Amino acid sequence: MKLKKPKSLTSREWYCIQVAAHFTAGNRWATQPLLRRAIVTERLPERMFSELFLQLSLLLGFPTMLEGFSILRTVSDKSQKGPEHSFVEGKAENEGRKVLKRVYGSAVDRLLVNLKTMHDVVPSVIVRDVYGRILSRPGLSLRERELINVAVLSIQGLEQQLYSHIRGALRMQAEIKAIRSAIVLAARIAASDPAKSLRLLLSIAQSKNGRS
Repeated sequence: MKLKKPKSLTSREWYCIQVAAHFTAGNRWATQPLLRRAIVTERLPERMFSELFLQLSLLLGFPTMLEGFSILRTVSDKSQKGPEHSFVEGKAENEGRKVLKRVYGSAVDRLLVNLKTMHDVVPSVIVRDVYGRILSRPGLSLRERELINVAVLSIQGLEQQLYSHIRGALRMQAEIKAIRSAIVLAARIAASDPAKSLRLLLSIAQSKNGRS
């Protein structure tokens, strides 16, 4: 399947969304030539894809993350690896709250209250482990991370989470066209119907509070 990159997505976003969509659709080995082209031909940083696979552990599980790193190892140019992220363990919760606030805006307090009704441990896991230890890492911008989330959640049909991350993408200055392109690209790769996701995007775009 030959795909043409839309102007609304950067090359980094284009490759990340394709890799994420293939893994979501169960076509993991289709990512090998994509990764080779991105890293060797396009000279995109390998670290970007390392961060992508760490993020996919949150969306698709640890086995997916490990498979991703295994495939990345077959095409990686080790000379392109950047310095390791220096992470101070005790700051995970503070960093997580900062990132969570950027993504969810004024809805963050309500979100944490709702999460606590699910299970007492869920808020700390989301703040410390998801946003503090993984999503606060350098290597991918928050705009890129949110577009990846949108692509994967759209394929999965998880509308409640998709709603939140479309709004998060808007807060990270992703344009409506870019979010639409991410949804359509992911759907084409997964051979799924993007209609519901596109309707949800349209309803958010039309809302006066879409960027609040």
